[in-house]
Amino acid sequence: MTDHRHSFLPTITLSTLLMGSSFPSAAVLLASGADALSLVTARFLVAALVAYLVSAVFISKTEPAIPLFHVALIGFFQTFGVMAPVHIALAVEPPAVVAAIVFSNVLMVSGVDCVVGKRGLSRTLAVSLILGVVGLILVTNIPSVLANREVDNTHYGVFLSVLAAVSWAVATLLSKRLNISGGWHFNAQQMIFGAALLAGVTLLLRGPTLWMPQTLSEGLWFFWLAIPASVISFGLWFRALSLRTATEASAWLAAVPAFAAAIAWFSIDSTLTVLQGGGMLCIVVALFLQSRTAIEP
Repeated sequence: MTDHRHSFLPTITLSTLLMGSSFPSAAVLLASGADALSLVTARFLVAALVAYLVSAVFISKTEPAIPLFHVALIGFFQTFGVMAPVHIALAVEPPAVVAAIVFSNVLMVSGVDCVVGKRGLSRTLAVSLILGVVGLILVTNIPSVLANREVDNTHYGVFLSVLAAVSWAVATLLSKRLNISGGWHFNAQQMIFGAALLAGVTLLLRGPTLWMPQTLSEGLWFFWLAIPASVISFGLWFRALSLRTATEASAWLAAVPAFAAAIAWFSIDSTLTVLQGGGMLCIVVALFLQSRTAIEP
């Protein structure tokens, strides 16, 4: 048992690193000319297929059966509702900003838990929620808007990132409400539904042509986005959850925006404003603080 628990640190570090890498990886492909809807559809069609094959071949069949309606509901919010806005936002916003906003969904869930009385509002949790609000204000550039400064036409990327965060929070709350235990097989099923929905919307809006890599470089970036940054990252996440508590594992989600910022800086020379950098730091600290507090039964 001790040896398995010792593997938690490398497992969770690699998982969050791969999660963080998905944001700049998608940004690279979008900058090369990939259409956002076509890219996210291709990514999750491949990822869902691989995840389902892995689940069918290697994962135990003892996972509880989940009603199809519940699979569809989570697939709509978790895959379609999160990933479509994220990819569109990445075409106009720095990867670190999008990552920071999206992972603030953890704070949103905590806030809802406090409002409905399922979680006690400790001093640490209160500080984390305040920091999270401040961080979101800074990374979404609200001070500039209130000061009546000119906001360029990329500002809709911030709105889409917030929409993705809300959708992820809804998916989490629904999973709790429906008592969905998750697991590899369920994750593969909800990804398949979400990918099918993405494909339908893309077909309707973009026609029958699906984006495909045109060069070796694009092919390598897409492979990384679809397999390591999607399938492997969440596979390692489930493994980490089996080694430690959800609270301990969730603390590491704070590392995702930081990894996204570091990788984007090296790969696409992405930069943040001073206010955005400060906001991202507030969100990272808030995520870490709130995940260290215990959830009351």
